[in-house]
This record gives sequence, structure tokens and C-alpha cells, in this order.
Amino acid sequence: SVAWSHKGDRIASGSCDAVRLWKLTRKRKQNKQSEITGGDVVGCVEETGVIWAICWSEDDSCLACGSSDNTIRILDSKHIDNYDTNANMKTLRRLEAHHGVVRSVTFSPRSAAKRYLASGGDDSLVVIWE
Repeated sequence: SVAWSHKGDRIASGSCDAVRLWKLTRKRKQNKQSEITGGDVVGCVEETGVIWAICWSEDDSCLACGSSDNTIRILDSKHIDNYDTNANMKTLRRLEAHHGVVRSVTFSPRSAAKRYLASGGDDSLVVIWE
């Protein structure tokens, strides 16, 4: 799974063994447009299952990751620029309610009175988290 940050300067990727954050390198072209020329892994956390879903919070301060181990992890992405290359990201919360692979996660819009996370999985449940 792959997701752009809302600012467009980072990409989060999930795989069979880890969640990685990539800080993108932009190069200014002559016509004043910028192009992405590459990226460096600036954060990583090992996972116990395959990451099927990944989503940034509206303010890019955290990342929700749905996994084949039936859990969701909320990772700190706010302080990622302070990390060394491949540093471990801090898990803020681990959520457990699904009885199957978590295939989708999404944060409520900033306009909501409170911030929620919704998750869906192979167990046919949609769970709303505060």
C-alpha cells in the first residue's frame, strides 16, 4: 500500500515486513515546475503482518496502517524529520477489534468536530475509532 502525505513531500509505503516513510527530493525545472527526482527512507517500523492499508491524518502528524495480523497501528510521523535514516517510528496506538485482515483505513476530515478513524476488514466490519 502507498499513500502521499497531504503536503506532498512524503510517501508512506507498506509491505510484507515494514512501513517506510520516504522524504521526496524535488528539483526545480527551468519552467518553474518541480519534479520528483528521488527519495530517501527517513523512517521505518517493522511489522508482524502484511500492510494492506495506509492513510495519513489530515495534518500529516500520524499514519494509520491496517495489517494482515488484524490490527491497526497509529504511527508518529510528525517528528519524522528528526529521525535518522531508517530510524524506528514510534507506535502511538495499537488498535484491535477486527477478526480478519484490515484492508482499509481512513481519517475523518478536519472539519469534523472530533478526529475519528474508520477501518474495514475481511470480517465485514467497519469500526469507528476515537
